[in-house]
Amino acid sequence: RGAEMTATTDGIRGVDKLPVGMKFQLQYGGSKFAGQHSDINRTLEIMKDQSLCEFVVVVENMMTPSAQYADLVLPDTLGPERWDIGHNEAGGDLAYYMYHEQAIEPLHDTMDSYEMAVELAKRLGVEDEYTEGRTRKDWVQWMAEENVKEHPELPTWDELSEMGIYRYHTPENHVVPMRKFREDPEANPLATPSGKIEIFSSELWDMAKTWTFEDPQKGDVITALPEYVDTFESTIEARSNEKHPLQCIGHHFKGRVHSTFANLEWLTSAHHQRLFINPMDAEERGISADDLVEVYNDRGRVRVPANVTTRIMPGVVSLPQGAWYKNDDGVDVGGNINTLTTLHPTAYAKGNPQHTNLVQVKKA
Repeated sequence: RGAEMTATTDGIRGVDKLPVGMKFQLQYGGSKFAGQHSDINRTLEIMKDQSLCEFVVVVENMMTPSAQYADLVLPDTLGPERWDIGHNEAGGDLAYYMYHEQAIEPLHDTMDSYEMAVELAKRLGVEDEYTEGRTRKDWVQWMAEENVKEHPELPTWDELSEMGIYRYHTPENHVVPMRKFREDPEANPLATPSGKIEIFSSELWDMAKTWTFEDPQKGDVITALPEYVDTFESTIEARSNEKHPLQCIGHHFKGRVHSTFANLEWLTSAHHQRLFINPMDAEERGISADDLVEVYNDRGRVRVPANVTTRIMPGVVSLPQGAWYKNDDGVDVGGNINTLTTLHPTAYAKGNPQHTNLVQVKKA
């Protein structure tokens, strides 16, 4: 519904209203519409309607659930098959800068995304302008050299190639949030309208007056001050909802990184996808540990074993996020929580509201 989306109803940036619908989708390195996006069943209905989105290309190195719904799958390389540099976040004194050397040539018909783009540039007659005469390795080296210009404390490309991994430390030994601002607020203002820490946000105040919301009575509001807002499918609503009286949340799981590695048998055999449920809620439903259960609402149904545990409070169940969606006659036996989540966007960010889900659970 791209042509219906506006700045004040959907948070579109750059224009007041999109002129056209979205006809083509390129998805790279992530199982979005059949995995990470809310309300998988409804999302797949939308994606299957070619009058809405005419062509879907997925670039992946695994046949993810989303890749199975693509019009075209382009096989991507794995890390050992390409040159790269990497780093982890420098939010604390544990940051690393890593040299990724290509260990083997790409197997079979795989090709890294840069080479795919080069092939497109060839066909468009702009290969020289696009590549600037550089290979992927050349671009990686160029980026490393640019990093040194901005951060002289980092190793050069040749130095990094020798050490492999460089650990960099905060010069002041530990991280202090907004250190420069705290030391001199006038010389180092923040990126806010006032340049200061704002408890009342004038930007949010203006948005609250001009944006249009679907259902203000169900939490579709923006507040200029920190306030508690009872949102849709909340714990308060669960108390009076006889059909779906349990709140379902999703937590990060030790058996995978989001959805990455969720298809590895060694990990799935050691870390089973299970529904966390309190003994009080389990007993009320005649559920024992490891029983096969169905957790469901009007958006979908998931079938997984139960993990009866006091580690979750009564009235709440949790389905670890990141499991791969697997449709078995209308029931997701892979255990993906987004089979149960809603497409209703959050008020400010217009993002997926993954933790506001009311469900019921029964023994399968």
